[in-house]
Amino acid sequence: MYRRLARSHDNVMGYEVSGTVTEDDYLEMVTELREVIDDFGGARVLVRVAELPTPDFPRAFSDRIEPLTDELGAVERYALVSDDPDVEEAVAEIDETFPTELRVFDSTEEEVAWDWVSA
Repeated sequence: MYRRLARSHDNVMGYEVSGTVTEDDYLEMVTELREVIDDFGGARVLVRVAELPTPDFPRAFSDRIEPLTDELGAVERYALVSDDPDVEEAVAEIDETFPTELRVFDSTEEEVAWDWVSA
């Protein structure tokens, strides 16, 4: 499940992800991102996740936003906020092939993550 964070603004979209993320959830997020891209010409994404819903969550999310990046060059930055120790390892596996600038922050750095993704 996901929910859009109230702090989302302009072309910066923040989400909190927990539990199972369904295909419908991904489609909703991608639809919202497309609308932001249409309005602003690009999007920046912050995802807060206490623990990875699945070990391949970063890759799965990347696969779903990749068409936005490949076709439009539109997802400019992606911040992942988590204290899950598996996040760093999962991100390291995809970092070189991830289609956009990606940084991982722990929960104590969430404010820094918002600043970075918004810059």
